[in-house]
Amino acid sequence: WYLDRVHGADYFRRWHRYKEKSGGLLVHKSTHHFDLMNWWVASTPKTVSANGKRVFYTPQMAEELGLGEHGERCHDCPVFDRCEYRLDLAGDPALRELYLDAEDDDGYLRDKCVFADDITIEDTMQVQVKYANDVFLNYTLCAYSPWEGLEIKFHGTKGELTHRHVEVHGVFGGVRDKAEEDAMTTTLHLAGGLPEAIDVWAGEGDHGGADPVMLGYLFEPESMEPDRYNRASTHKEGAWSILTGIAANASIASGQTVDVDRMLAEAGISLAR
Repeated sequence: WYLDRVHGADYFRRWHRYKEKSGGLLVHKSTHHFDLMNWWVASTPKTVSANGKRVFYTPQMAEELGLGEHGERCHDCPVFDRCEYRLDLAGDPALRELYLDAEDDDGYLRDKCVFADDITIEDTMQVQVKYANDVFLNYTLCAYSPWEGLEIKFHGTKGELTHRHVEVHGVFGGVRDKAEEDAMTTTLHLAGGLPEAIDVWAGEGDHGGADPVMLGYLFEPESMEPDRYNRASTHKEGAWSILTGIAANASIASGQTVDVDRMLAEAGISLAR
């Protein structure tokens, strides 16, 4: 998963930047990806090993970029005019009303500096998972990529299936170049054959067409067709979706592989697979 330097940076200027508040990107962002993985392979994580570090959103990087004299926040920052990572609350009427004008009431600073030294989450993460059905997962998340989107590859006994979704090609002069044509590609490459482009139907609406479907099943189920993909979930699937990230954080902290069943047992939690 790739987060660009607009979306990715945003996690480092608000409350998400403190792991004790958000759990880090492996929890509040990657939970969606691990949820998909659990559904794709019809299993749950057994062991988790991870590495993570903060290498881009750091005081050292600010110095390299000539932004070493930055302030605590973007508003009234002495290097505001030359910082490509600034958030202009005063210049955007919606942001001004929602955040800047409300600071005296809630004390929330929405535009803290992404290069502050008190940030406790990682911007570069790698996770290896062994599932209960012996499927392996190699997962990476980068929060300072030049583009935004995802790439996933399934290695099977007959070949491989690759899906790539480019949401944003890049950021140019502060403007995100959204992908429109051919933003999503799915390729099947069977052993002994040539790669074949697979035409996959796509929905319409926010979140890649997912929102109208989800809202339909929630509020107008009688108008919806039966879900042939069995995507409905319960609190149990929700718990499993977040456990990979929790175990990954524990692995980063300890440097050891985490046994998920043992971790649950030590916490006094019983969660059926």
